[in-house]
Amino acid sequence: RGLEGLELAVDDELAGEGYWLEGRRDGKKRVLNTDGLGDRPLSPSGDDVLVTIDLGIQQAAEEELARAVSTSGARGGTAVVLAPATGDVLALAVVPTFNPNDDERVDAARWRNRVVTDLYEPGSTIKPFTAAAALEEGLVAEATPIDCHHGAWKFADHVIHDHSPHDTISFADVIRVSSNIGVAQVGLALGAERLVATLAGFGFGAQSGIGLPGEARGVLYAAARIRPIQVANVAFGHGLRVRPVQLAAA
Repeated sequence: RGLEGLELAVDDELAGEGYWLEGRRDGKKRVLNTDGLGDRPLSPSGDDVLVTIDLGIQQAAEEELARAVSTSGARGGTAVVLAPATGDVLALAVVPTFNPNDDERVDAARWRNRVVTDLYEPGSTIKPFTAAAALEEGLVAEATPIDCHHGAWKFADHVIHDHSPHDTISFADVIRVSSNIGVAQVGLALGAERLVATLAGFGFGAQSGIGLPGEARGVLYAAARIRPIQVANVAFGHGLRVRPVQLAAA
């Protein structure tokens, strides 16, 4: 019986068909003999499961992730590689890792597949999706000028900052320099309903369909529940939660 991961997810397919086997036991519950197997096989075989993992890409992902976690001093990390045309998972890596052959000495917390279970605030990686919504709705074009207020913009008793100051730049440059202020204004122009609908359309707030156990849905609040300042924040990736595989799939 699969206990974790993919082996648990496809346990029914791998296990084959079970059946009752009649027999006798002694006082210590030991099997003495059976009354025959009849025409049924002793070990009914289950189906094979073919995964889409590419061994070369998987090895590279594991090595690069381990190197990045080590050099950055992070407590952990995840990496997921998808085929863009199909969504097939070509590699999936998690640090810290463990040796499944030595599970008795491994902290159970390390078994968690963080690619599908862990939620985090995605930040600026959401900006291209806000941009996609604004372009799709015809609110902006690449050359549309956006006032980025020299790095600080007061809105609804809050001040939104950029990591570096910019004045009026094109919408394409808003994305290039990753301006919170520029994207926030575009998000507000979209409004909560259109912004949330676009993000939901990209799969945020729902399971990805990867089929692994323990997958979290993520957090994307309904449009009716978020205030204007929250719309501005969601537009540049604050106030929602995603999983690594969810972001990669989007």
